[in-house]
Amino acid sequence: MTRAQTYYLISNLLSPDYSREHRESIIRSFETPGMDWLHFISIGSNHLVLQTIYCKLLELEITGYLPIEVLEHLKYVYDLNYQRNTEILKQVVSINALLSNRGIVPLYLKGIGNIIDGLYNNIGERIMYDIDLLVPEKQWKTAAEILLEGGYQGNKEYDPSKRMLMKHYPTLSKAGTKASVEIHRLPVDLIHSTTLDVKEVWQSKKQVEGNFNCFVMSDRHKIIHNFIHSQLHHEGHLYAKVFLRNLYDLLLLSKRENLETVFSSMNSYHKQAASYLLIMNKGFGISDYRQYILKHKGWWYLKRHEINLRTWVISRTTYLALKIVRAYVKLPFQALTDKKLRTSLITRLLDIHWYGQHLNSYRRFPLKHSNIKS
Repeated sequence: MTRAQTYYLISNLLSPDYSREHRESIIRSFETPGMDWLHFISIGSNHLVLQTIYCKLLELEITGYLPIEVLEHLKYVYDLNYQRNTEILKQVVSINALLSNRGIVPLYLKGIGNIIDGLYNNIGERIMYDIDLLVPEKQWKTAAEILLEGGYQGNKEYDPSKRMLMKHYPTLSKAGTKASVEIHRLPVDLIHSTTLDVKEVWQSKKQVEGNFNCFVMSDRHKIIHNFIHSQLHHEGHLYAKVFLRNLYDLLLLSKRENLETVFSSMNSYHKQAASYLLIMNKGFGISDYRQYILKHKGWWYLKRHEINLRTWVISRTTYLALKIVRAYVKLPFQALTDKKLRTSLITRLLDIHWYGQHLNSYRRFPLKHSNIKS
């Protein structure tokens, strides 16, 4: 089974289809003589969905069709993630207590926001690396100081002169906790702040029910944030790459809000959004939002995406070439006339930590294989 076939097999497994025909199709794929289980685990790991795969296998009641060592590995990853997320939720309660005692009620973003808002069937379904929270601008530095007083430490020193150029305070971590914390003053980079405006985020915020004293973004803003994070901030549209974790989140959010309505309301990036929806449709075997996709023509993106899936060498070579042209030719030229982009680039160039991150970015994608035990 090829890399592309394995990718689409995992996508189909994560689809919302629970029919008998769909279940039997997945089983037939598992029983294919050329099924490469190491490849299956590798791609699932690269796309951060191994724990989600395990949940879907249980829901479809097809765990008996996997080799026992593969199933045990998936269960091991899921159990670890469930335990970790349980500890992270306890950490959120602790953070809420620290902040609420000083009159600050945070708004949680990304994975942690989705979990406490009940987007997933269970808390072990989504892997998280950190806790992203948004606080009002006037309380931003105070919130960071409260966590520092509570035992957290920054990964670098805060520079007040760069405040207006920063999306979030330097990352904070605390010994004995599972996740680092990023306290945001903006939900996205300055360059995308007109597409996801912080004032609108606060105006349409949702109060979390239950034991959490906090807010999350509206479902509409979660969808826009998902798109910006996947396709613009991490440059998925430029490199024709889409993490299945992000697509799966988008799929779940589509059950709450009409994606075409949300993306049509944006002031730009319609072609990129149409491309993103096209990949979602192809991967999960659905045919929603066809008119929006046809109107904004995202077909070339799908072709590039599938070429990347089929040939790792082409994927890697194209990625490096595009990255070099964009970083050292296109962006500097655009910055001459784009004030927000110019400000964003200056912020990066003045940050000594950015240079190491920039060099490491050339090694990160595309991933060819990952260790089954990782």
